[in-house]
Amino acid sequence: MFRKVETATVVITEVEDSDERDGAPTGTTRGTRTEGEPSRGQATEDRNEDKQKLIGLSGGRSWKQVMIYNKWAILGYLMLFCIFLGLILPYILASFAFPTPVYNARGSCFLNISYRFECLPGVSMPTRDECHALGCCYGSNNGDLYAPSCFHSIPSEYGYRVTNVTTSPGVLVSDSASPDGPKVKGRKMYRLGEAGEITLELGPLKEKTNFDTEAWSLRARVQRGGNDVVRVLVFSPEHDFLDDDFAAEPASSYQLDVTVTQDLDGDFNITVTRLATGEVVLETIFGPMIYGRDFAELTTRIPTQQLYGLGLRRNFHFEPNYKHRDRWPLFTQETTYMVDNTTVASGNSGAHPFYMNFEKTPGYMYGLYLRTSAPVEVGVVPIPAVVFRGVGTLWDLRIMAGPTPRDVTRQYTSMVGRPAMPPYWALGYHLCRSGLAPSDFSVYDEVVLGMKEAQIPYESDCIDASLSQSFAPITTEAQQRVVALQAEGRKFMLVQYPFVNYNSAAYIDSAQFLLKHNDSSDYYGEVEGRPVGYPDYGNENVLPLWLNQSAQVRKLYTNADGVMLLHNTPLNQAELNYTLWNASEVLCTPETPGACCPDPALPFLPRGVEDVNNHSLCVSLIHPSLGSTPHLHLHNAYGFYHHRRIRGLMKEIAPKKRPFVTSQSTHAGSGAEGGAFGESFGANFMEQQVSLVQVLELGLYGVPLAGGPICGSRNDTKGELKSEWCLRGHQMAAFWPLMVSHYEDGHEARNPTDFDKAFTHQLAVFIRLRYALLPYFYTLLYEASQEGTPMARPLFYEFPEDEASRGVSTQFMVGSGLLVSPVLNSVGDKDSIDATLHFPPGRWYNFFSGATVADGVNGTDMVIPTLLADVNVHVKGGAIMPLQGNLHDWVKTTEDSRQVSFTFLVALCCNDSSSSPFDDPGVMAQGSVYLDDGETPHEVGADAKAEHLQMTATQDQVTITRSPPSGGGSGLCSPATNYSTVINGIRVFGLSYKVNKATANGVVIPSENIDQNADTGTLDISQVGHDWCETDSLVVTWAA
Repeated sequence: MFRKVETATVVITEVEDSDERDGAPTGTTRGTRTEGEPSRGQATEDRNEDKQKLIGLSGGRSWKQVMIYNKWAILGYLMLFCIFLGLILPYILASFAFPTPVYNARGSCFLNISYRFECLPGVSMPTRDECHALGCCYGSNNGDLYAPSCFHSIPSEYGYRVTNVTTSPGVLVSDSASPDGPKVKGRKMYRLGEAGEITLELGPLKEKTNFDTEAWSLRARVQRGGNDVVRVLVFSPEHDFLDDDFAAEPASSYQLDVTVTQDLDGDFNITVTRLATGEVVLETIFGPMIYGRDFAELTTRIPTQQLYGLGLRRNFHFEPNYKHRDRWPLFTQETTYMVDNTTVASGNSGAHPFYMNFEKTPGYMYGLYLRTSAPVEVGVVPIPAVVFRGVGTLWDLRIMAGPTPRDVTRQYTSMVGRPAMPPYWALGYHLCRSGLAPSDFSVYDEVVLGMKEAQIPYESDCIDASLSQSFAPITTEAQQRVVALQAEGRKFMLVQYPFVNYNSAAYIDSAQFLLKHNDSSDYYGEVEGRPVGYPDYGNENVLPLWLNQSAQVRKLYTNADGVMLLHNTPLNQAELNYTLWNASEVLCTPETPGACCPDPALPFLPRGVEDVNNHSLCVSLIHPSLGSTPHLHLHNAYGFYHHRRIRGLMKEIAPKKRPFVTSQSTHAGSGAEGGAFGESFGANFMEQQVSLVQVLELGLYGVPLAGGPICGSRNDTKGELKSEWCLRGHQMAAFWPLMVSHYEDGHEARNPTDFDKAFTHQLAVFIRLRYALLPYFYTLLYEASQEGTPMARPLFYEFPEDEASRGVSTQFMVGSGLLVSPVLNSVGDKDSIDATLHFPPGRWYNFFSGATVADGVNGTDMVIPTLLADVNVHVKGGAIMPLQGNLHDWVKTTEDSRQVSFTFLVALCCNDSSSSPFDDPGVMAQGSVYLDDGETPHEVGADAKAEHLQMTATQDQVTITRSPPSGGGSGLCSPATNYSTVINGIRVFGLSYKVNKATANGVVIPSENIDQNADTGTLDISQVGHDWCETDSLVVTWAA
């Protein structure tokens, strides 16, 4: 049944289920002939007699004809019928079929089941009486196992009314519901113009929240942040600590229209609408608005279910399941559970309250960033809508206009910080392991020897992740290996943890900077059976003051080339016992870390969080440097602050080098501090898919330099490490921004040299392939540092108008030119596996052969048989990318690879200029390259050492042009630079004719240096010999 519910602020057209309410009547009616009704024959005779009697009436027509055919009579019937449908029938239904419940005086309970917003989240089976006592609706779920039986009415009993409105110049005020609509008595509409601010004072409808805590009065503030950003802030001036970083800016040509409507009774709605399409991207009227002690809830409808972000989650897909009404926490916590005597990781290492959402208009997308570091639960509702439920949070929403995915990431990273540009060596292959005996380095020594024998390039090694447990100095034996590693041109990655071992020298030096209880008493956690303390990394003075007192800690970092931060969610393995805390005879001591935390007694916890204190820091701890804010409000940012402080330290130690610091725990803005890498992935294909989704999501969050342990860091639940899975992991991770092989203590070794020689050779091929692609990767990370665009991208990011790309989570783009389709299933006992791949619109070539695989204006799916040793990589027509090296020649490190000459791969987009997608119809491909010395920070003059190459190609030539360094320096052409600037090869995909001659800057290339595959048309031109330091421009032509 279709039904329209109208309130003062919203009209909802609903499709009701026949048994939506308990006791709702159902049934059908049909026409039947009643007793005594004349037969058909008798009726005919009577009609004939009547006809004779009435001849001459109405112009010769009978009265029945008049009643049936007269247009005025018909109009009258229609009017009566409409009155019946519009007034009488609803009255009958409302009075008898669906009695109005006495427990809800504000909104309607008769809602389509997809509109149900849960009234008691976290309570599994609330009773009817419990639900009614809260002022909520109760009804059967009509077979929908995921729909709540206790739900809010619309409008909800839990909401706010406006008590006062203030506006600044630039805000337009009218008495209509819409710019062109009629006036409504008592209704006002406030609209943001190019500038201005709207401030609402709000009072709660109920004195208590639905969890029986005090409801607070609020203030809402609506502002613009230039043309692309709108801010909606909701907070309690009396109870919240507001760290306001928002820079309100006027807009000259804004994309989003912002209105606040207020009714006579104070009901209100904040709406954000895209001007170009009229599509609503945020509105606050749906669902409840609850805000009080220890609980807050806010809901917004979203245009479509194609939602990306709000992670990290251990999930196989980008999009949540709306049918299941997914709920998940944004709460950093390391938890585990046991399966077949194997520890399996759960919990989340990152919290990113940001999402991107496609609109109904094809290709349009906007973003939303909730600026909070407190625990938040995210839920989705099928209508569709997003529900935020928080503990200790305020609602600071930043809406980004897009309208493309690239625009959204640019707008988001402009707020949280552009990604840091890494050193070139960070893109190499990195090794790490944990759990070597304190003085036994035989495993490490065997790896060093084996990597050299197998001729596998690698960039760094941590030697042992437990070398410096909690800031302890490394041993003499370990230091000898650090020196030898660096002498080979490789880097030492120091693994560090956030905690400090109790009673160690570092603990004594840092005691005044450790987090404490609100009464200034000491706090202790526990890691691996040892009591530990936790520095307050939120205090920007912690490390500088600490290092002034501890030469030992400073030396530790001076010794390192890069730093890998692990377990900084932060980890705490103390088994908490709240009874001990309450017992006066038991104190919080290093011997009793389980007695160091009071029960927070929170009425609500995000789904998936059993206890906010367990496996982490006590949320009642105080951060004195941040306004004595409780840790609860800052919890998700602890790892971010740790990351920021260590990066700052490395910059201070080596100011002329870019720091390389990765963090397991990430938050909004982490990309500005470095990369993301974490442990706790098992060795199976499911975990591999989870890690892929997380790497791609981190790119959307402004953390492009992301990776996971290639072969997993833990054993599979069966205790096995299958070589097949490890090979597939290397095939995929070769195209990730960060490539790290790492395993944890107590789990099977998985260094490349731990497998047989044939298998190790296969791994070497894909690692060498990565090194050949590094100039392309480096260019993409430079682009990320300038615009925020990720290096590894979901398909929808590059092809927002291709509907089929939006649901793909097992393939990814590297930049706009490479499509990577990893195999995430076992071949079993077969030689190959059939991989189902999606090819977005355009022409696609096999990366290795140049054969055309797909070509069309629409996306297409294909099944491609894939051998164990193969990886599906395809080049998009229209791309030009630099390569440096090949799959066969060994280079030790990135320094060696940078001394090899370049080959440029040209993938023509189309057969003729009429189908070119570029602005210049003659252009068939284009690209760019950014190169510098790989280490000078941008802020201290990297541009003076930078090279920018621009490439364009037509059907019969490619032009490569060098732009002089913008900083006025000599770039890589400096005599002090050993890096190659020579282009020796051109490879062309997409030629449909036989090439017989070629030239380079007008000089004919010998025929022996021209090779073309007869089957694919792929053209290889070698020995070009162009040095861009001698001549800025290179033009290579080819002809039949």
